Amino acid sequence: MHTYITPVDWYNDPTPERKAVIRLGADKLELSLKFGEILKLVSNDGVLAYTDDSDFEVVSVSKEQITLQGSGKTFLKVSKVIRTCLKAADFGDF
Repeated sequence: MHTYITPVDWYNDPTPERKAVIRLGADKLELSLKFGEILKLVSNDGVLAYTDDSDFEVVSVSKEQITLQGSGKTFLKVSKVIRTCLKAADFGDF
């Protein structure tokens, strides 16, 4: 499932980060969001993956593999049952 989150509460000060809570089964993941920026989350089989960098996109997620596309370097965030890890991705050699 692809989920897009964008804080657009234009009537509030755009400076502070917004908070969102995503449920993954019975677990919750709290996210920080910048005003007007789109965050794309991709989930499947209890695994959720995303990157904060708009130059990258998580294309698909499974328990065995995550497909990511983009240019340059980024960090991939992966969550599964309340456990979150951070993985570096480098597309500089392509």
